[in-house]
Amino acid sequence: MLSDEITTGAVECSDAERRRLAQASVAWNTSQPEFNQLFPDFAELREEELIRRARPRNAGLIARGALDEAGLPGAAASKACGDAFFRAKNYDKAVEAYTLALKEAPGAAAVLRNRAAAHEKLQKWPDVEADASAALKADAAAGEPVSAKALLRRAAALVQLSRPEDAVAAYQAALALKPPNADAIKKALAAIEKPPPPPS
Repeated sequence: MLSDEITTGAVECSDAERRRLAQASVAWNTSQPEFNQLFPDFAELREEELIRRARPRNAGLIARGALDEAGLPGAAASKACGDAFFRAKNYDKAVEAYTLALKEAPGAAAVLRNRAAAHEKLQKWPDVEADASAALKADAAAGEPVSAKALLRRAAALVQLSRPEDAVAAYQAALALKPPNADAIKKALAAIEKPPPPPS
């Protein structure tokens, strides 16, 4: 099994449960030394399969330099690869793919938000803050609505970068958008505003 895709089998369950079982199977197999000795190329083959499955249906046109559905040559294919790597929890490769997409489509807010998410998983806080801020600027320049996800990623990075005043401002801006996770944002905000306990 090279990917976390649904497989056919004797298990009667939902698609989501089959996906979870496939992920668990891949994780268990790759954690076994015997499996890795028998199948030394598994990781590389799995990565190639994830890239293949992430390609949009018009991958042939993109490969020949034709424009993709967004009107940008190759950017959508690189973003799709980044998305596949992110879902596979290969965050370093996801960052590489998103960076390639940004070379082809500089300032693409969705790609910047996704790369910020991958940086967040890697706990690269300066990069999270930079990409989330760039995504917010790109959305503003394009007249798009403010992204609550970009604000929240920026706020989380600012907390980690010891910039509490800026983090509070970002959390408050996110709250103003009335997101469904407002309670969680209020808790994060309260944790910043609450003074630390005195040393004992």
